[in-house]
Amino acid sequence: MTTESPGAAKLDGRARRRLTAMARIQAAALDLFEAQGFDQVSIEVVARAAEVGPPTSSDHLPLFATLARARATEAREGATRAS
Repeated sequence: MTTESPGAAKLDGRARRRLTAMARIQAAALDLFEAQGFDQVSIEVVARAAEVGPPTSSDHLPLFATLARARATEAREGATRAS
């Protein structure tokens, strides 16, 4: 899987790898959250799916998890209002 951020070509190697890892972690986390539910997914499972180590995953996941929860809450509230 090649997941790279749009501006990554302008960055040095380390920054590019970091952005690529973050994109893979986020994609894997979203897929797993949707399939299994947020509370059922551990950092280790996300790391394995994103093909990174758990420390790398835990560096990126807390902020993303907060955003994912907020997005899920908004979606639930929108669905409630629509019914």
